[in-house]
Amino acid sequence: MADVNGGYLIMKTLSEAGVTHLFTIVGGHNFEIVDACQDLGIQVTDVRHEQQAAHMADAMTRYTRQPAVVAIDGAPGLVNAFPGIQVAFESQVPIIVLTGQGSMIGRDIGVMQAIDQLELVRPITKWRRTCFDMKRLPEYASMAVREATTGRPGPVFLDAPLEIIRGKIDEDLAPIPKNYRTQARAHGDPALVEQAIELLTSAQRPLIVAGSGVWWSHAEEELRALSTMLGIPVMCRNMARGIIAEDDPLGAGFLPTSAAGADVYLIVGTRLDWTIGFGRPPLFDPSAKAIQIDIAAEKIGKNRAADIGIHGDAKAVLSQMIAIAQKQKSKGVADAWRAKHKGTTAAMRAGMFQQYGLAERSADQPLHSIQLVQALAAELPRQARLVVDGGYIAAFGLQYTDAFTPGGIVWVGSTGHLGVGVSFAAASRLAEPDRPVVALMGDGSFGLSGIEFDTAVRHGLPIVVVIANDAGWGEVRDGQRRRYGNERVVGTNLSATRYDELARALGGHGELVKTADELGPALRRCLDAKKPSIINVLTDPNQRSLLVTGMPWPIE
Repeated sequence: MADVNGGYLIMKTLSEAGVTHLFTIVGGHNFEIVDACQDLGIQVTDVRHEQQAAHMADAMTRYTRQPAVVAIDGAPGLVNAFPGIQVAFESQVPIIVLTGQGSMIGRDIGVMQAIDQLELVRPITKWRRTCFDMKRLPEYASMAVREATTGRPGPVFLDAPLEIIRGKIDEDLAPIPKNYRTQARAHGDPALVEQAIELLTSAQRPLIVAGSGVWWSHAEEELRALSTMLGIPVMCRNMARGIIAEDDPLGAGFLPTSAAGADVYLIVGTRLDWTIGFGRPPLFDPSAKAIQIDIAAEKIGKNRAADIGIHGDAKAVLSQMIAIAQKQKSKGVADAWRAKHKGTTAAMRAGMFQQYGLAERSADQPLHSIQLVQALAAELPRQARLVVDGGYIAAFGLQYTDAFTPGGIVWVGSTGHLGVGVSFAAASRLAEPDRPVVALMGDGSFGLSGIEFDTAVRHGLPIVVVIANDAGWGEVRDGQRRRYGNERVVGTNLSATRYDELARALGGHGELVKTADELGPALRRCLDAKKPSIINVLTDPNQRSLLVTGMPWPIE
């Protein structure tokens, strides 16, 4: 075999593990890593900021359920990528982060771009290592894959000194490990699974709360089968959203208010964090029984007692439950309970529309964000993906739109992080080139990542970015008004910038929208444009809402 460099050894190992996409800004520490992709058929997407490379890898991994790679320059490049890696860590997304580090000969003498990279990423990675031996690069790369994808998934980090990345070695001397990952699934304790079915079949108001663990486990069919068999409504969270279409009779939607009133909860593959009221009142009934299924045993019983805690893989345990449920007769879920969830969501939407007086709002007033979202939802193709990113506009987007397919609506998750919209949408187009995708963003969040629109243009990714332009950081500005009064709003006003003109300047398509009636035709033109597009929607800078800060369950 011919001599190869260290970057090639790493990427060949990852290629054989199923990696197909790498996101990068090319620099001195990753030349060999990126160059190897050309020989291995791995698609390289170059971005404008390392944070967005991590966001694109995150989104690609979410949509495909195959790890994507972030290859960045050491030190400053890694520091720039830090927020994107942290989002993946909080959302438990198995991206693989690669870089080099300063040479061994230059350690501790003040060479350029030298920091303790392992210590930097320690709090935001599931696993992190430095490899100091070329022959072991495939071993370490295979470790990275195993650690990222098994158990509870998460981002991993691998670096090596420049001598190791750039050095040459006979490929035969650095073989790629075989059979280093198990395909086995962890099944639940049979006795506990049987108890869980007995509890569910005796309940009158059971509710399934399904999260991203169902998605990562490929357990969509099992979730649908168990729900249908027992007639139990399902609240789908995060990457599970849309596994049960939200217009399905058993679809309980996304909003955590659906949890109220249940007598038994089956919580599978999701954490009980702030986005769902920690599994506590006022959303969750404290007297109701809880069954919790999780691949990480240490998460069971956190924030809420688990009457039955089942440690196992979502697909495996749901399959066990189906097998037992087929032999038992359910007492029957009350029809009124199933109907309640449709009524709850509809009533919330109608109530907020009335609360803000939107029916009486004059046509010459700037759009309220709810009007924007309603108009958008009415025009979105059923198969489209929607990415939401921002403050109030993200909250309105999550509440006033419905997911009809898995991954149909995606947001950043519990980090509350802004600036992912353009990159998530672009990665969605890479993952499924024929599926339309729309990013719904605030003008503040767009400002954090808007230059990645150039990345979408350069790589021919026809995304549509809908910007709710209220000329400010609307949610924060609203908070200032409530706390201190209108006269003390500071640091939260922006300009009503013509982002549609920015789209054209970068080689895309741009539309300016001022009324709800204009949004539908503009969206159709953008979807037909076959190029990246921005719809700049002017919204009311004075709109008020208690949608986020008025919720009774978050703890600040």
